[in-house]
Parts: sequence; C-alpha cells; structure tokens
Amino acid sequence: MHTSAAVTPLEATYAASTEGLAQALSEFDRLSAANAWSSRLAHSLRLVLEELIINVVTHGRRPGDTGWFSVRFTLRHDSIVLVIEDDGLPFDPTAAPAPDLDAPLDDRPVGGLGLFLARSLSDELRYVREHGMNRTTAIFLAASHHD
Repeated sequence: MHTSAAVTPLEATYAASTEGLAQALSEFDRLSAANAWSSRLAHSLRLVLEELIINVVTHGRRPGDTGWFSVRFTLRHDSIVLVIEDDGLPFDPTAAPAPDLDAPLDDRPVGGLGLFLARSLSDELRYVREHGMNRTTAIFLAASHHD
C-alpha cells in the first residue's frame, strides 16, 4: 500500500443524492490515482464507499427529505480508514442480516448484498449513532489488500 504524505486525504461533504454519490466517487478516483493504490485495494475501497453511500441516498431518509453525507479517508502507514457520516434515519449496517447466498435467486429478498460486500471487503466495519448522525467506519489493512 502506498500512502504518500504529499497527497491530502479526501474529506468532503455532499448532497445525499445520486449527484452527490457521483461526486464522491469521482473524488475517490482522483485520490486513488494520486496514491497509486493497487487495483485490488482501489476496487475494494471504491466498492465499499459506493455501497455505503447508496444506502444513505436510497434508504436514509423519508420521501421528500433532503440531507447530506460526508466522506473522510485517513491514510495511515498500515491502513486506510474510511468514515461516512450522514444526517439520515438511524441505520446500523453492521447489524443487517447476512444474505442467504445458498438460497435460489427467486427466493432471496431484495437487498443486503451491498452490505455483505462492504463487510467482506473491509477488515473492520463499525457503526455508531451520535447527536442525530450515523457514522460508519470501514478499515482496510495494508497486508490484506496487496495484488
């Protein structure tokens, strides 16, 4: 994992919308390229980022409500920490049930695969609700994400 100190980690706030999602992913792509992350690490980080934000945008508020989410990547010598905060409805992605991957596709309920991927691709996934805000933290250890 290459985490150059010359690159400023991503820290930004976006509208809780598909446009905000697209902006966050575009910023992530720039951050990933600037840090020359391995394709495996970049893919894992981007997929977790996208799945967690999609949940905020599509399930995190009542119809007609607007809101925001923030994204922060902290680069450490042995890990990358992703923190997503939002002002939406309470939702703990770490408590969501795992999908039954052995069930026939027609028998599976819709949803849950994105969170399954987020839990599987990150080395640690944490959630806390404080002061009316959701905070989800995903940690990616350097040793787990080499090509």
